[in-house]
Amino acid sequence: MSDQSNKPVVRNQSVLEARQGLFDQMAVEGFVPGTQKAYARAYDRFAEALKGLHPGEATVKDAKAYLAELKRAGATRRREC
Repeated sequence: MSDQSNKPVVRNQSVLEARQGLFDQMAVEGFVPGTQKAYARAYDRFAEALKGLHPGEATVKDAKAYLAELKRAGATRRREC
């Protein structure tokens, strides 16, 4: 197999490792499982929107563009009472 055919697998593994690191850090900080899942969903959606970049490579500009797209799509903040 060529190196090129292995790149998506390596990238996906890297994203999964970073995602697991997110879970590990949230557990250390005392985030409850439900909150961890919500952050993980947001991380996954952001990673998908980056189209080729690893979330760790994202810039503030990338994040702002993603948030602007969410707002255009009608996303709103949810506040827990």
